[in-house]
Amino acid sequence: MNKLKGGFQLKINWTNIFWIILFAVSTAGIDFIITPYIYPGRSPWLIAGNDSLIMLLIGFLGVIIIRYAKTPFLFYCDDDPKESKKSWLIILGLSVLLITLNTVIWYISKEQNIQSIGWVKSLTPINSILISIRAGITEEVIFRFFLFSLFILVFTKIFHSKILIFLICSILSALAFAFLLHSGSIVSLVAGVILSYIYYRKGLLPAMIVHFLGDCIPFLMISI
Repeated sequence: MNKLKGGFQLKINWTNIFWIILFAVSTAGIDFIITPYIYPGRSPWLIAGNDSLIMLLIGFLGVIIIRYAKTPFLFYCDDDPKESKKSWLIILGLSVLLITLNTVIWYISKEQNIQSIGWVKSLTPINSILISIRAGITEEVIFRFFLFSLFILVFTKIFHSKILIFLICSILSALAFAFLLHSGSIVSLVAGVILSYIYYRKGLLPAMIVHFLGDCIPFLMISI
């Protein structure tokens, strides 16, 4: 526990810090493998170093933010078994929708993506899995764990309705996700809202798994 000026106490959850370091190291390791395919000619050391530093910084900030935003970390289980079952059923339906929608869109625009996105041409089954793992980890940490939680922290001071707060925060984080990474894709916007709900209700790990599957299935389809 570190005591800051004014008597404010910053409690460090070292288990959460361990997971953030693990995510950063995993991202760096994957970068070394896939950089020659995604960023040919660029240094794997530079890409891995940049990504791991961003993950550590965003992750450490997220660990602090979720304490005050009261958003989950890796996994959250409802105390009420009936409520938990209901949440899982909703999440299952939303996950199937997200995965199916993304797979269909990738299939329809496969030829266009192959021509316009350089690394799609070099997809193999192994690369597909690694790229999807990397995306599931980094994008969920940045846009759900950090950004969505930050919005929750801010808007709980403005509004009192949990539903309204969730809608505003999920849409804002989904807009950032869609425009910063996917050129404002409607599918990415919908996916961002769904992943925000999964994170909000069940935690970071379920959101990462669904994100991984949503990317990996269409990538494997293209690679095969």
